[in-house]
Amino acid sequence: WSQIGVKVLECSVAMGVKYIASPLIFTLLMYKSGLQPDGSCAVNIDSGSRPQFDAITYMTINTTYLLAILCNPEDDFQCMLVPVLTLGRYSKLPFNNYVFLSSSLREFWGGRYNLLVSSLLRQAVFTPAKKKGYSNSISSLMAFAASGALHMLVAHYTFGYGMIRTMGFFLLQPLIISLEMYIESRYPWLKAKCPPFARCILTMSVFCLTCPLYVGLFTEAMPEFLVNCNRDVKLPTWAVVCSDWIGKAVFGMAVHPLILAGVDAPLKAKTE
Repeated sequence: WSQIGVKVLECSVAMGVKYIASPLIFTLLMYKSGLQPDGSCAVNIDSGSRPQFDAITYMTINTTYLLAILCNPEDDFQCMLVPVLTLGRYSKLPFNNYVFLSSSLREFWGGRYNLLVSSLLRQAVFTPAKKKGYSNSISSLMAFAASGALHMLVAHYTFGYGMIRTMGFFLLQPLIISLEMYIESRYPWLKAKCPPFARCILTMSVFCLTCPLYVGLFTEAMPEFLVNCNRDVKLPTWAVVCSDWIGKAVFGMAVHPLILAGVDAPLKAKTE
């Protein structure tokens, strides 16, 4: 029962934080991509045009979209509910395991991000390749290549382009991991000198720098992508007001007056 209680407390806190963070992140994402909560856009999406983002805005939207993916309170609720209903006999594999605590890309991909797909690739690709006599590096490369192939289908059917850059993103990850392992073996004192929080910041920074290869596909499809995927989203008033303040204070974004007029209105495809 103590383990169940700890799990319930952990999931409850995570769920509460994500419940608050998710609409804030989503609203900021709309502000940066030129989309307003009432569905109106700064560009005519029917004409096929889209905003031209500068480099900083482009990276900000990429990172914000990544945060939106990580904020999934429903997953925490399911992880809390399963052990309670089964009296601790079963547990649900979470989608993520606090990815921001990753001190290396190897830890990020192997034990914290998208645990379901990571587990499947380990069982279906990495472990069989190891049994065939391949090294850890080659087995890891094969697993990332398989993941890249799956995501190439996503790029093809969702956007109609970007298959090569998608595969490039996933093939780049094992190369960076190999570089990490080489540096750790060549300069072991670096790990001892570098505090854990600094390694976490460095890991997430390196990962975010590679994100435009794949996550950039979603950014480049905005605001159409947000309109098509979130037609029935209702933004709570507090999320819009808080995001308005954050946007002005942190990003210096000029918020259109129609944003406040669209509070609590369902998001729908509409162009100016």
